[in-house]
Parts: sequence; structure tokens; C-alpha cells
Amino acid sequence: MADRSQKALSEFVSEAQETIDALGKDLMRLEGTGTDPDPDLLNAVFREAHSLKGLSSMFGVERMARLAHALEDLLDDVRMGRRPLDRGGMDLALEVPELFSAIIAEESTGAPPATLERATQLTERLRAADAPPAAASEDPVDAVALEPELRRVLTDYEEHRLRANVQKGVPLYRVRVNFELGRFDKDLAELNGRLKAIGEVISTLPASDARDPDAIAFDLLLASREPLQTVILEAGPAAAVGPVSRRGAPPEQLPPLPS
Repeated sequence: MADRSQKALSEFVSEAQETIDALGKDLMRLEGTGTDPDPDLLNAVFREAHSLKGLSSMFGVERMARLAHALEDLLDDVRMGRRPLDRGGMDLALEVPELFSAIIAEESTGAPPATLERATQLTERLRAADAPPAAASEDPVDAVALEPELRRVLTDYEEHRLRANVQKGVPLYRVRVNFELGRFDKDLAELNGRLKAIGEVISTLPASDARDPDAIAFDLLLASREPLQTVILEAGPAAAVGPVSRRGAPPEQLPPLPS
């Protein structure tokens, strides 16, 4: 480990162990979701691995940083749809938190790194489980009537989540709403919470049609099996809600924002 004060070491150990504990619990929850994991839970596990990679690298614990990086890459393959969450990958991931804790225990006492060989072997096993290249196929998202402008601003992850929902036949909705500039962050978080209770918020993007200079509009793309009226109810009276149609079907117009 890099030369650090006792106070910095104590803070590193405390923060790392807290994140390791959360990672272990979330991996156990993830194991219970089967081969179709909850996206929010999968993202939480990915962020925990990412945080541990950065934290251990900053403090010079390279065996832990390499192991966290390998776990992060495996989880990224799953969250981006490049590999399934199969039993083999899950079993490897579940080995990681205990080994992280052993590494942290060594670092906290200054003991020689007896975990080096185990960490190296598990890192190599995680790397060996890399996803095979995906076969080229017709993109199901092309069948959805979304404007090219919207498709262009979606992140790779948002595009993947859109594709996954289209493949499963989950209906899509557009939700547009104005917020006061002074409280839009709070109101937007509350709206996201209500919509996540009935589906998956694929993207949240600033819209260009705010009518008030003291307001900001957002355009949300929601995947939900709930009927349109339920989505309208959860979105609230200030929102304009409309279904996203398939190409070839009569286009659905998003209603104007309420005055």
C-alpha cells in the first residue's frame, strides 16, 4: 500500500469495508433475480465495484484494484447485454467480497499480502469469463417510432435498455413535464420515483419546449406494462403523456403540456 498516514489508512479501511459490505449484500440480492436482473440493482452492484476499483487504486492496493476492475468489467458485460447473468459468472462474483475483506484486513494491520495469489487467480478467472462477441442481427429498436434526434442522444446503456424492453414487448411511453427552475431537481426526482414504481425510466432528457423562461422541461422515456391511464395518473396533472408506437402504425402525438 502507498505511504499514508494512520488517519488516511483508517478512513480507507472504513470506507472500503462499508462498500464491500454493500457489494456483498447486493450481489446476494442479484443472485435471487435469476437471468433477468433488475437494472437498478445491477447498476448499484456495478457502481460499488467501480468505487472499490477507484478507492483501492488511489491508495495503492493494486491487487484489489485489479480484482475490482475485472469484476466491474464482468458486470458491465451483463448490464450492457453482452453476456447473460449465468451461474458461472454469478458464482465468480460472489467470491469477490470475501476476498476484498481479507485484503482490507491485511492492509489495516500492515501484514504481508498473503492474498496476492488468490486475488491474481480470481482476477484471471473473471477475465476468462469475458463475453463472446455478439452476432450481428436486426436491431429491434428500429421498429420503434422514435425520432432520430432522440436516438442520437441516448447513451449506450440507455440504448441497450430500450432494446431490451422492446425485445420483451414492453410498451413505451413518452412523458414530458415542465418544472420550476428553483425546484426542478426535487420535483424530477419525485417524478422518477413514481414512474419507477410502475416500470423502467429508460432516459431523462431536457426538452426544448419549456414555455416559461423560469421553467425547464424534461422528456422521459418510460417502459411499462401498465395501461396508459395508470401512467397518466402517476405522471401527474402537469405532465403530457403519450404511447410510443411501432413503425408502420399511425403515429401517436404527445399531447401539449398543460397550461
